[in-house]
Amino acid sequence: MAAWLTMGIKIQEAQIATFNQEAICYIRKIEKAEEWEDIHGNEIQDLISDNEDDADGAPGPADNIGENADEEDVAESVVAEKICLSLPSTFGENKCMELGLQALAKQELELQKSQVNDALHHICIHFGHKSFLFWTSVRQANSQRKKT
Repeated sequence: MAAWLTMGIKIQEAQIATFNQEAICYIRKIEKAEEWEDIHGNEIQDLISDNEDDADGAPGPADNIGENADEEDVAESVVAEKICLSLPSTFGENKCMELGLQALAKQELELQKSQVNDALHHICIHFGHKSFLFWTSVRQANSQRKKT
């Protein structure tokens, strides 16, 4: 009886330790997400849409790179995780016409269609698997207790 209680207490302590580790990871993710909120717009989209510098005069990531910059300097100045992609769907139809991005807009539309088809395919596979499990394990059970 004492061994059983000791084992139960150890399990609870392990669960608490795991919870604490996950909580620390979650807090770090939240702190990283707060860094994303500090980004002031998309420099690339501003350059394409306005063809001018930002109104506040803030330098972009490429502005602090000199003419004799190494690849390491470029990699350090541009943070890949914080770059926002400017896809044709974000510009609107009129701006795409002005910039000549109709072919790129069509490619993006095809990409979105294929992503939807992939998602539907995975849903069908999931439902098929659920059906298989129902027919093989739940339906053949001979009592209500085995069905649940």
